[in-house]
Amino acid sequence: MMKTIRYSKNTPKRVTKDKQLFENTEWFNIQGLLNAGFVEMAPLQDIRNNTKVDKHLSLVFMLNGAVHHHIHGSKSVVSYQPNRVYLSYSRDTIYGTDFFPANYCYNIILLQFRPDELLKIFNERPLNSYRANMQFSSPNFCIWRLTLTPVLKDIAQRLQAARRSSDALSQLNIQRLSLNALWLTLEQLKYSSSTDGEPIKSNLTGRDRKNVIIAQSFIHENFQTHILIKDIAKVIGVSESKLNRDFKKMFDIGIHRYIINYRLQQVTKLLNESTLTISDIAIRCGFTCAGHLSRRFVEVFGVTPHAYRCN
Repeated sequence: MMKTIRYSKNTPKRVTKDKQLFENTEWFNIQGLLNAGFVEMAPLQDIRNNTKVDKHLSLVFMLNGAVHHHIHGSKSVVSYQPNRVYLSYSRDTIYGTDFFPANYCYNIILLQFRPDELLKIFNERPLNSYRANMQFSSPNFCIWRLTLTPVLKDIAQRLQAARRSSDALSQLNIQRLSLNALWLTLEQLKYSSSTDGEPIKSNLTGRDRKNVIIAQSFIHENFQTHILIKDIAKVIGVSESKLNRDFKKMFDIGIHRYIINYRLQQVTKLLNESTLTISDIAIRCGFTCAGHLSRRFVEVFGVTPHAYRCN
């Protein structure tokens, strides 16, 4: 199990070295095909991490948190925002610095593909022909930002479940899911519009971020019950409108939709890992009945809970 650094409001804020990041990252090397990394932490202090990445094709799933990456030799800073997936490709070694602001709950998946056969994907046409969603561009290095769709979120959840075991079958599952995520992302890049890549502007203070984290924790602890935004706002001591606005700035999603999505995440876990009936799962996850759950489930995944379990 990975360590989680818990929030303490009395801790002074300062920038730390990258040791904390390494202690909270779990890596899997899958038969020379890819490296899969999982970051889970809630740092009390800002973290700066110098990076050196060789020729690569990578995916970054930003499930929670916000990271700023400065590319050495340029004036560019790429902001990695929540609920997005980032695709990067380089023909050369790239040096940079990652900045992790304090008081975020980080949940990140990194998939680094290595075979030259996969790198040839971008040799078939010029890099600058993929202008939509491009966050950074140079002759030999590009970063694209795309939507973390419900299907990709489901893959991310399955990756996190597969990593809990180190046997050969689980590693094969990580490989399968990673390649599927890469294919879906490349398809999205091929057909997406440029609006998907527009940066999110967020001017949250440290206090605002702490309040949003408290709201997120409240949801995680009480998702089985009937949650009202006004109750969360009352616990934190801010207005409903400010809380919802700050929450959307940080996670790029409103509180109401976040609650539904989090409940559905718990539903998929129980569908995959238990033999409970759909009705029992619905009640355990905060839905009024099986029909209510099915309607929400189909909206996001396109299939009923029963069909999802059978697949």
